[in-house]
Amino acid sequence: MAIRRKYNANNYETQRGGASPLNRNNKELNTLSNKNHSLNIGDYRLIKGFTLAEVLITLGIMGIVAAMTIPTLLSDYRKSEVEKQVIKFYSTMTEAIKLSEIDNGSISNWSITTAEDFFNKYLKNYLRVTKAFEPDKYIGNSNYSSYFVVFPNGTGMEIAQLSDVSVHIAFYINSNLFINDKDRILGKDYFDFLLNPNGKDTQAANMCPGSSRFLNKGFDAYYWWYNVEYDSEKNCNKSVIPENDNDLREELLNAETYGCANGGTYCTMLLKMNNWKIPDDYPIKF
Repeated sequence: MAIRRKYNANNYETQRGGASPLNRNNKELNTLSNKNHSLNIGDYRLIKGFTLAEVLITLGIMGIVAAMTIPTLLSDYRKSEVEKQVIKFYSTMTEAIKLSEIDNGSISNWSITTAEDFFNKYLKNYLRVTKAFEPDKYIGNSNYSSYFVVFPNGTGMEIAQLSDVSVHIAFYINSNLFINDKDRILGKDYFDFLLNPNGKDTQAANMCPGSSRFLNKGFDAYYWWYNVEYDSEKNCNKSVIPENDNDLREELLNAETYGCANGGTYCTMLLKMNNWKIPDDYPIKF
């Protein structure tokens, strides 16, 4: 006949002369608990932890750090995207003009009638375009003919005839800003370029032969020397050219009407002068 006996850990230990497996395991766990000061095997509750005040203080510190760093990170990201888009546009246009010259001859001989005709004749076949149209108005002067082009990546450009020798090109980071023009900022949302095929300057009267206020001929960031001075010996006007890069940079930043800090027209040239990177002292915030 089988006899059922109630198991007693203490009896087992006494009778066998050693610790029972159950008690031995409990002792090992208790020893581990005492070393780590984290567990109480008797009631299975955690002893160590964070108080509500500690949690709230930690979250508050994290919030302060985030408030200080996230705006800077977002600003740096916007700057990086603008830099990429502007230099991509500059490279795309430069390549398109080179290809057009193969078919249409040197840019110095290109004629300028209207903005639309200029685009269709010299640029249309060398650019990927999703839409092109004649807008209701030109951003600068309604007397100039204007033509707007949208690119596949959502950027766009406005071509405006300045005269019979130069074309103003405004590049838009977001083509929708051309239509919704209330919030756009020159030097941030769009950037000015100039296409001056032969380097001639007809915007200043009685310029001396060989003297032009344009920095380069062809396609370039918008810049022209605003000041001219009269040459009494030659009886004509000549450009007042900055003597060095520091003077040029100062003019790009602070020139009246055109400086990056006073309207934004020269912001594009300021980027180009800085290897197409937005400088630390850029006057427009992102």
